[in-house]
Amino acid sequence: ASPSALILLPGLFVSILSKGLKVNKNILLCFFGVLLISFLYYFYWVFYFPELDPIFILDRGSRYFLLYVFYFLALYYSLRQNIKDIRAGAALIIIVVIFSVLLNFLDPAIINNKSIIQYNDFISPERLRGFSLEASVFGYQIVCSILLLAVLLNWSTFFLVTVTIVIAILTTSKGAALSFLICICFYFSLKGKLMFRVLLSLCSIVISYIIFKYYFLDALASDIDTYSSVATRGTMFIVGLKIFLFNPLGVGFFGYLPSIYDFTSGVIDFIKSHFPFLNFDEVYTYTIPG
Repeated sequence: ASPSALILLPGLFVSILSKGLKVNKNILLCFFGVLLISFLYYFYWVFYFPELDPIFILDRGSRYFLLYVFYFLALYYSLRQNIKDIRAGAALIIIVVIFSVLLNFLDPAIINNKSIIQYNDFISPERLRGFSLEASVFGYQIVCSILLLAVLLNWSTFFLVTVTIVIAILTTSKGAALSFLICICFYFSLKGKLMFRVLLSLCSIVISYIIFKYYFLDALASDIDTYSSVATRGTMFIVGLKIFLFNPLGVGFFGYLPSIYDFTSGVIDFIKSHFPFLNFDEVYTYTIPG
């Protein structure tokens, strides 16, 4: 998000100069309301838990604020544009993503090796990563681009689902394909008559299982043996659930980090006792303050 701000901020400045400063009151109230609650909660934790380092929490919270304020500014900038400009921007995003897919197939060396486009060599060159850092992010970009294209071209639901699943599979992004399939299961379960919903839900589950078994199972096994993404994401998912139960509002000003430091080690030990073959090297670094 932060590099994108280098483009967004000048564009926002020019937009304000040309159209004036107009802010949706509801968005502004929500923004400052969240900011006020965060500060109040921060002082609450500092007052009742003096063993916590208030400077550390404020420092990390401020960094998170600067990173995530980009999304607020992006929403504000988009709301200031007319529908024609938004459609043109969506088309540009789609073109860039499609070009990255073609380049990944036509000349993978440009994508997989360190260059002006990529920061590092790709550790899984058999997968597609486009202009993103790794395959999962690229799969997310492709799914979002297809959804944008479907809105622009008024695709039918059936055609949209078919195209998205096929392309998500081609990216070899397990997360992109399976997450989309889960969404489709929920969509079908809430649409139409009861029998229709049951049949479509069962078909979606069966298709999801077949795709997982024949396309993703080997890749998942290789991921468990070679890399640490399964252990990392599984651990942080359980850590997130534990934080939701014990510190649902965080610790201070966007301060979930102290809870992550406290809970992660115990969750790692719990998962490791049941699945000792997982690789926890990456997630262990999350327990180191700083």
